[in-house]
Amino acid sequence: MSQASTPLPPDYYLRNFHALLEQVQRQYEDLLLPEERRLCELFPSLCKDARMLYVRLLTRKGDVFRSSRLRYAEIRQGKKAAQELAEKELIAIDPALQLEKLLPLWSRQEWLTRLGALGQPTRGLASLKRAELDLVLTERLGELAASVPTIAGEPVYQLLNPDIFPVFKLLFFGNPYQDMTEFVLRDLGLYRFESYRLDRDTRLFRSREQIDAHLACHTLAEQLEVVLLEDAATILTFARTLPAQPADDPILSRRLQRMHYALARQLERLGHLAEALNLYRDLSLPDAQERQVRVLAKLGREQEALALCRERLAEREDTQHFPWRFGQRLARGLACDWPHRSAGKPKVEQLELAYTGEAVEHVAAEHFAALGDCHYVENTLLNGLFGLHYWPAIFAPAPGAFSHPFQHAPHDLHQDEFTALRADLLEEQHAAVARINEKTTDYQALWRDRFGCLNPFVYWQALNETLIATALERIPAAHWQAIFRRFWQDLKNNCSGLPDLILFPHEGGYELIEVKGPGDRLQLNQKAWMEYFAAHGIPHRVVQVSWRHD
Repeated sequence: MSQASTPLPPDYYLRNFHALLEQVQRQYEDLLLPEERRLCELFPSLCKDARMLYVRLLTRKGDVFRSSRLRYAEIRQGKKAAQELAEKELIAIDPALQLEKLLPLWSRQEWLTRLGALGQPTRGLASLKRAELDLVLTERLGELAASVPTIAGEPVYQLLNPDIFPVFKLLFFGNPYQDMTEFVLRDLGLYRFESYRLDRDTRLFRSREQIDAHLACHTLAEQLEVVLLEDAATILTFARTLPAQPADDPILSRRLQRMHYALARQLERLGHLAEALNLYRDLSLPDAQERQVRVLAKLGREQEALALCRERLAEREDTQHFPWRFGQRLARGLACDWPHRSAGKPKVEQLELAYTGEAVEHVAAEHFAALGDCHYVENTLLNGLFGLHYWPAIFAPAPGAFSHPFQHAPHDLHQDEFTALRADLLEEQHAAVARINEKTTDYQALWRDRFGCLNPFVYWQALNETLIATALERIPAAHWQAIFRRFWQDLKNNCSGLPDLILFPHEGGYELIEVKGPGDRLQLNQKAWMEYFAAHGIPHRVVQVSWRHD
């Protein structure tokens, strides 16, 4: 939840870096290399200016810097700080550098001025493109055979061992993509996070080999964007360089699978269907399995595609997901039997309302307010109570679930291992849903106590104590059990597509209402929910609104 912004102290970034170092050392000291342990031990002993300058250098782009561009109001003795960092071998001052390291540090005009100061002619250079100017600079400055201070005209600092910081960020965040900005968002008061255990027992990485494998995967991921722009041969060569998917590291396995999927998808777009199929076959991602079926159909191998649809349908009985729909089409073309769809289409009620310019859901809510208490909730109410009820499981200290204090959800939330690692706790919480109507005050207290804490299922502004109490009073426990059960079947996809409105009629009970404006129609996930509601006796209706222009 967004809150009032809190001013940051001048040394906020230093405090945050200390916190990062301390947590990495606390959780992973036994897995750190000697130079990484040295930094953890050495850094606190530096003077404050030196520590601040070092953090500033770590968080800037590149590893070579002009001293004149490192002026910070909070660092009062920058030169002295740099000298201390050099003595401790954390940076080098005026090291021997290749010209390509120096060229980007100055603008075109600055280099022309610098050439003049070095006694070099500059006539005709102002009209050159930057790449052309760099060639001239390389030739002219190389001929000078001068040192870095002579060429630069000011001290130049180079960060030593720059690869240490990416390791620390990986160990702290559990991924190579987040950075120190996460601290700032918290410090500004923009987000509130739940507290959970972060120690060696719950750490994400268990060996140095695992850490190195994640770092290598990130390097490959950075290359992927360029490779996807190349031809099929280059893509296939790159695919062969990817490491095997580790059975004991689900997170790394998923990252590698997503890279394989991106390569296969591009091969498919380029028309190399057989090669794409070979890559898809090794992946367990649902999207990859869908593409595998589609590619088989494109290749004229409909029988194989239909067999895969049957396998998927047996794994998960849901008449609206891809295998059922695509398999039905294939079976029709092949004149084969296909399971009969037991549930019918939801009944749609026509409703004419006066056009007011407001969103159709709000206009419909005003209309149904004459029948009782009506709220526009869409995915927020049922998801919100789900998030409150399963709060202990979501933030349980399972191994590898949390790697830093800025997570809104555990790493494995949408994966099979989530339920496996929390089986006993989830069994208790599943059973407790039968008594959900008796715990109104507990949910209201949790809502007050945790208000604003990021939770993947709770949108705080959409809930209030009155709505929570009414929903728990009117919706039977059996219906909560049915809805939560379908959520757990597919947390990633089944937590959307819920009806727009909930109506609590004057006479009691409740009803879920899906509202569609002119030209709008039910989406597949919405149809799936309607069929599920019908099968479990959950009151619902679909309303198709047309406008009356009074």
